[in-house]
Amino acid sequence: MSNANLLIAANTVWVVIAAILVMFMQAGFAFLEAGLTRMKNAAHIAGKNVLIFGICSLVYWLVGFGIAFGDGNSIIGTCSRSSSPASRSRSSGAPWPSGPSCGSTSSSASRSR
Repeated sequence: MSNANLLIAANTVWVVIAAILVMFMQAGFAFLEAGLTRMKNAAHIAGKNVLIFGICSLVYWLVGFGIAFGDGNSIIGTCSRSSSPASRSRSSGAPWPSGPSCGSTSSSASRSR
């Protein structure tokens, strides 16, 4: 395994661990809020926390992933949405799509060679 592949694996593991910690933190906030309200409102608070987590996950998928893992440009670091996930998967050589808003497009794949 090359150093580049090892670095990618270590970064992936760290991102997954951080995401798991954020999910547990969201559950902790749900317990805190439910403990601070009356019993009749506990289900409402739990539903609100699940809804907030879902909305935030979608917003991260649409915007944050491109900023965090994008190819980079002069504005915010995202790349084109014009290529389909299948073409991104084929151009990067990976069996999975690179992400919702960025990844290895034909221009970035040719740059890395």
